[in-house]
Amino acid sequence: MASPEVKKGVGTGLCRIKLIGTHHDIDTASMASMIEGFPRLLRAMRPDRGLLEAARLVRPSCRGVCLAGMGGSAIAGEISRAVLSPLSAIPIVTTRGYWLPKAVDSQWCVICVSYSGSTEETLYATREALDRGCSVFGVTSGGEMTRMLQATRTQLVPQGFQPRAALPLMISIVHPLVSAVIGSNDYDFTRVSYRLEREAECVFADAPSVDTLAALMSGRIPIFYGSEHMTAVAYRAKCQINENAKAAAFFSEVPEANHNEIESYHALSEADFLPIILRSRFETEKTRARLQATQTIMTEQGLAPLCLRVHTEDSLEEALAMTLLLDRVSLRLAELRGVDPLNVHSIRRLKSILSQS
Repeated sequence: MASPEVKKGVGTGLCRIKLIGTHHDIDTASMASMIEGFPRLLRAMRPDRGLLEAARLVRPSCRGVCLAGMGGSAIAGEISRAVLSPLSAIPIVTTRGYWLPKAVDSQWCVICVSYSGSTEETLYATREALDRGCSVFGVTSGGEMTRMLQATRTQLVPQGFQPRAALPLMISIVHPLVSAVIGSNDYDFTRVSYRLEREAECVFADAPSVDTLAALMSGRIPIFYGSEHMTAVAYRAKCQINENAKAAAFFSEVPEANHNEIESYHALSEADFLPIILRSRFETEKTRARLQATQTIMTEQGLAPLCLRVHTEDSLEEALAMTLLLDRVSLRLAELRGVDPLNVHSIRRLKSILSQS
C-alpha cells in the first residue's frame, strides 16, 4: 500500500503539514481508494495559523483575489470562487493558463495552486505575480513552487496523490485562505466530512445509484449543465469523465447556454448524448425557471435530460457532495470501459513533446 511521503508533524521550513485525521489507509496507487477517501481527506488538514494570519493582514488593502491553477489543482479555486464570490466585497477571479489578468496588480492577492508544485503554466503565473508585487500564497506538495515563494506563505499538503484526487485536501486549504483574505467566516469541513460518511443515505437519497448513472453514460457522451456554484461542479465532472474514464464529456453553463447552445439540441441524438442537469437547493428563482425551461426544450427536441440533486445544508457542502457522487461515477464508467483511471498516457505524451521543443 502506498502512503503519502510526508510524515505527521514533520517540519519543512514551510508551513508545516498538520494532519488532523488519518488518511494513511488510503492507497494512493488506487483511484478507487482515493475517491472513497474523499470525505476523510476533507478533515485531514487545516491551514497553518501563520498562513491564515498573513492572509488576514493582506485584507485591508486588498483589491481582489486571483486563483491560479491548472487541471485537478484548479478545481479547488473554481469551487471556492463560485461559493465565496457572492459574499465578497472584492472580485475573486480564476485563471487557468500562463498569464494573469492585466488588472491584477500589487494590491491584489494571488493564490497559486499546484499539487505537484511543477505545473508549467502555474509557475509562469506565480513568477508574474511576484514580478507585479502581488501578495502571493502557494498551496502545493513540493516542487519548484516551494523555492519561489516565501516559506510563511506556502502551505504544503501530503505527497503521493493524483492531483485530481487531492481536491479535498486542496480545498480544505484554499477555501479558508480565500475566506481569510475577504473576511468571510471559517468553514467547518469536519462537519461536512462526517456527514458525507455517516449520513450518505440521506445526502444521496434522491440521486440514482452510481451503477445506474455509469450505465446511462456508457456509450453516450454526457453533457453536464450547471448554474451558479454548480457550474464548477459540472466542469469537474466533465474533467473526471475525460481523465478517469478516458471518455468524451462536455459541460455547459446556464444561463449562457440559453443564448446559443440551445439552438443545437435538435441536432443531438438521445442515443449518443446524455444531458445531465445539476440542480441546487440554493438556486435562485430565476435560475430555477431557466433550468426547468431548458429541460422542457431538451425533452421537446427528443433528448432525455437527467436532473441530479443531493440533500445538503449549504452550497459548499452541496458542491462537494455532488462532486463526490460524480467522481464515483467516473470510476465506475472507467471499469465499464475497461480502462485504467490512473493512466494518463496522452498527458504524459504532450509533456514529452513540449519538453523537446
